[in-house]
Amino acid sequence: IQSQILQPGQTIFLHFQPGDGVPPFNALCNVVSKQFIKETATVPSTISEIKYGVKFTSISQNIRESIKAFAEVKSATKAA
Repeated sequence: IQSQILQPGQTIFLHFQPGDGVPPFNALCNVVSKQFIKETATVPSTISEIKYGVKFTSISQNIRESIKAFAEVKSATKAA
């Protein structure tokens, strides 16, 4: 997410690119966490990146099924 001003609790509309067998899709999401990642090598006091955790609140049924199938394949691969 290319924004530094989002806050936990906000609702946002995201577009996800295709990948790993999941087609591109749009989703309504809630921001659930915001993590500041500090640069440790060169300038320890600066923040180089912000990572957000989001929760899907609205996605289409066919995308939900694609994501579920993807997760099941990944889970089976790890178990083997």
